[in-house]
Amino acid sequence: MTADLLKVVQTPTLAAPARKKAEQALAARRDDDSADLLVEALKQRADYVEDTQPTAVVAIARATMTTRSRPVAVALAEHLRRPETVPEAIIEISQAVQAAAPPMRCRRCATSCACIAATRSTTPIRRR
Repeated sequence: MTADLLKVVQTPTLAAPARKKAEQALAARRDDDSADLLVEALKQRADYVEDTQPTAVVAIARATMTTRSRPVAVALAEHLRRPETVPEAIIEISQAVQAAAPPMRCRRCATSCACIAATRSTTPIRRR
């Protein structure tokens, strides 16, 4: 199912409403096999000589924001280095990597809390 959804999302002539539905269905896939397929899809590179098209990086990034899959986020982060990554995809990739990152823990109370903004300052927190 995931492989079929990837093929649909990568179709360049697909209408926008159909693409959106396919992206939503791709984001709903949460099994480990889906994550493996997405990582493999991200390994495909665009090549003019071999006539290969780039992977639907933006669609995979949007799915990763929902699924928060760390292996897929790592593969997405590699796309930030690739020259074929379009500038519009950089924001989506960054948001997906951020969504998959583990939550920051407050150094003061060792939980994810409202005071986390205070812990991002450069001054260390003194323990009492």
